[in-house]
Amino acid sequence: MYRLEMDANDTSNPTVTRELVENYTGVTWYMPGSVLGWAHTETQEMTKESDAVWFAPLGGLTANSPVEFKFTGGGWNDDQHVHGIGDVTTDDNRFGENNGNIEFTPAEDGTYKISFNILTKQVSAEKQ
Repeated sequence: MYRLEMDANDTSNPTVTRELVENYTGVTWYMPGSVLGWAHTETQEMTKESDAVWFAPLGGLTANSPVEFKFTGGGWNDDQHVHGIGDVTTDDNRFGENNGNIEFTPAEDGTYKISFNILTKQVSAEKQ
């Protein structure tokens, strides 16, 4: 992901600078948590839906029983793109925070597709 900055103080010669903030080239995304386990194995590996969106199904969820997880690029080190609740955005009130983890509380029993857009940091849930 790039951070772009535009300086238009000199309107006849505006400048744009860019800085590579996060490089996700070749990164496989995982969703360790209370449902799938807190490791980084095939069980927690997410599926790539597009260049920006990765998802994982969470099955057997119970209505009004919260589950916790994070999104990572394969480990717990800072250089492995660990994303907790402070690093993502959502307008879905079923998501919340618990000790820095992303907490999801389903409204109904069932399986939910949890999606993460690695560029916008948007997280969403869809009942399957």
